[in-house]
Amino acid sequence: MRSLELSVYIWILVCVILLTIAAFIYFYQKKQRAFLLAETRNKIISLRMENIRNRVSPHFIFNTLNRVINHYSQSDSSYKELYNLIKIMRLNLRLTEKLCITLAEEIDFVRTYLDLEQERFGSSLQTEIRIDPQINADQFELPSMMIQIPVENAIKHGLRDKEGEKRLSITVFRQDGNIIISIEDNGTGFRLQTGCPAMQSTGTGLKVLNQTIELLNAGNSVPITILIKKSSQGTDENPGCLVQFTLPEGYSYTLPEGK
Repeated sequence: MRSLELSVYIWILVCVILLTIAAFIYFYQKKQRAFLLAETRNKIISLRMENIRNRVSPHFIFNTLNRVINHYSQSDSSYKELYNLIKIMRLNLRLTEKLCITLAEEIDFVRTYLDLEQERFGSSLQTEIRIDPQINADQFELPSMMIQIPVENAIKHGLRDKEGEKRLSITVFRQDGNIIISIEDNGTGFRLQTGCPAMQSTGTGLKVLNQTIELLNAGNSVPITILIKKSSQGTDENPGCLVQFTLPEGYSYTLPEGK
């Protein structure tokens, strides 16, 4: 009798275990099906979004603009402006993906940007770019947007609202084993309380540049330094701004390990 009761208990226990396993498998499979369904839906949404992005991709935009520009004569002022706009969009897309670029690439971008701004300001904007002939612009590297960002800020925040002649100069020269890059304007922006226009933009561009330099400096014994002060050519009314970078020759653009 006891043996029979024990067998019944064992059988009931086995049935409970089997039911528990079956329930676990059922709910596990149900959960897996729900997960796969959600994953499939996400893939479909992702594919749809990718399709939308492809439709309005930069290449699509550039190709469209190129078709539009063909309706203009090269002697038309609108042709040059649209051509420079397409060029600066392409350069910006390509250069911002790089940690460092050559001086020649950076200057090419800046020249194109200034040509666009020249159309807006006319003869009131006077720009000058001087590069030491002993510096090989095609080989010398610098952090991407190092010149571009201060130039854009000088135009937008220092020179845009200034009356009369607007001057902007970019100078690159060698001094004491370093390469010095200076961006100087005669704008309105420098104030001791707030700093110069290069420090007063929305901040995104300069913050990215500063973070990039800090990151690179961590892998170099001699760092890149930044000096920002009033322009030596400024006046009390328009003190201007000088942004100066000192880049050691032989500076490494290899990110330090662990960063």
